Amino acid sequence: MLAAPFSTAFWTCYLCGGISDLMDGALARRLKTQSAAGAKLDSVADLFFAAAIAVFAMQWWNWPGERIARNIPYIQAGQLDRIE
Repeated sequence: MLAAPFSTAFWTCYLCGGISDLMDGALARRLKTQSAAGAKLDSVADLFFAAAIAVFAMQWWNWPGERIARNIPYIQAGQLDRIE
């Protein structure tokens, strides 16, 4: 693991990943350099990002997979207070 869970380094990496994900699509559209391959790669990156969050949460909180699946949207949005 690169950073301790919920440490400043963790949140910095998490936020930088999210911001760069938003910016790359907007930048590609603005520069008219978007491609089908880029769109697919972005979707794959989003899938891996969500999977990494799920694996992290299952290990950190010892949750069963079903509970993780219900809470992924809250975890991705950083709304940890809404987790069931």
